Amino acid sequence: MTTSHDEPLEDAVWYFLYLTVGAGEYWKTCQSWIVVPVERADWTEKARLLALEL
Repeated sequence: MTTSHDEPLEDAVWYFLYLTVGAGEYWKTCQSWIVVPVERADWTEKARLLALEL
């Protein structure tokens, strides 16, 4: 899945963690996520910490 968000990083990470699922039969075993902040290298660690909190 590829998505773009104009809201704060916290909202985008929450959306990603709670409203996305793997396609078809993959949803049963999908346990890995990748967040790639584009043009915002400072968000890499912040996104990781947010995912751990949520």
